[in-house]
Amino acid sequence: MLEQFQEHIRENLKISFDKKIIVAVSGGIDSMVLLHLCKSTFTHIAIAHCNFNLRGDESDLDELFVRNYARENNIDFYCKPFNTNEFAENHKISIQEAARILRYDWFYELLRDLNFDYIALGHNKNDTIETFLFHLIRGSGLKGLSGIPEVNNQIIRPLLFAERTAIKDFAISENISFREDSSNETTKYSRNKIRHNVIPVLREINTQAENHIFQTIEYFKEIRIIVEEKLHEISKNIIEKEASIIKINIQKIISIPYKSVVLYEILSTYHFNPATIYDILVSLEGESGKSFFSKTHQLIKDRAYLLITPIENTSVKEVIINEDLRYIKNPVKLNMQTISNEAFTIPHSKNIACLDLEKLNFPLKLRNWREGDKFIPLGMSAFKKLSDFFIDEKLSIFDKQKVQIITDANDQIVWIIKQRIDDRFKITSETKHIYLIEFQP
Repeated sequence: MLEQFQEHIRENLKISFDKKIIVAVSGGIDSMVLLHLCKSTFTHIAIAHCNFNLRGDESDLDELFVRNYARENNIDFYCKPFNTNEFAENHKISIQEAARILRYDWFYELLRDLNFDYIALGHNKNDTIETFLFHLIRGSGLKGLSGIPEVNNQIIRPLLFAERTAIKDFAISENISFREDSSNETTKYSRNKIRHNVIPVLREINTQAENHIFQTIEYFKEIRIIVEEKLHEISKNIIEKEASIIKINIQKIISIPYKSVVLYEILSTYHFNPATIYDILVSLEGESGKSFFSKTHQLIKDRAYLLITPIENTSVKEVIINEDLRYIKNPVKLNMQTISNEAFTIPHSKNIACLDLEKLNFPLKLRNWREGDKFIPLGMSAFKKLSDFFIDEKLSIFDKQKVQIITDANDQIVWIIKQRIDDRFKITSETKHIYLIEFQP
């Protein structure tokens, strides 16, 4: 297996043996075989072990086993304990997803801090098949059906060529010690159900089922390359970028005969799941204003575009501004000062509000705008709803979500930050003292 391993790294992963490799080692058979092979192949390796604290003493014994191996073989050892249950509960995600996020975040942190080239994981050929089936039953595009990538940025999986039985045989022949993970035998987790319940049934139907599935995965990988090349051409015509906003032209999407495929491949990049993407597809010719969410992005169906932006926490706690307060750092940066009106020239900047101090009722308040808020825009004499003002100013839906305002003690709007002051608080020739607020980007 060592020769196969080294040839696979040279020919398929295109990685030279002088690269610095961190090996992720749980103590299980796959990771211990991977460690053995890496130790015999690469000139410089280290070990990273995650203790997820999910199996009580068993987790601690896994850590001790790997730690002792590292010491006996004079290999640098790095270990990170995690409170996985607490992380999953706080973020309202599954234990498996929590463990995945925690370990990958730490892996990239290690790579950066230690200045290593890659981190090697012990996934094997059977893991690829199980992942394929898992994505298939959840609903997935070509990316999910293309199996586990062998190289993904600085993550490498050098054992994907090897079946689980071959790894076990090699461990026995080389007398490689490892620890059994009791959680691998339970059917509590979806992937284990596939391993223990689904794949045995597929073998009964066709003894070559796993080989045929693996061949199909290889086909999907090549098909995905073709599709991504075509998708890149299409995307240049239908996608526009404006600051942090991705704009997808609705009419151009509708005109494509295979729009469902194109939309899926684009939106899955922003973590929208198949069910949500279907709802977005249905909404294309409907009314504007509908919102859809993935775990990382928001999409709004506007009149002419699908607008995608990263999810941000745009809500702010109300901040009280007393007359003697001179600056605010959070949630926005504001500087405040009082100056005389003598020989004062009003600056032409939407980032600065010049207000008549004597007309202000303190304390002022910084807050988000709300539906129903109204003010008298500078230069006008009648009230206007903020929602109507935003339409006149052609603010996008996302821009409107971020708008913050300053009100007086009576909750009258004084300034829509970066937009317009209220006419009632403007400075005039009668103004003696100016209260100046400056927004700092």
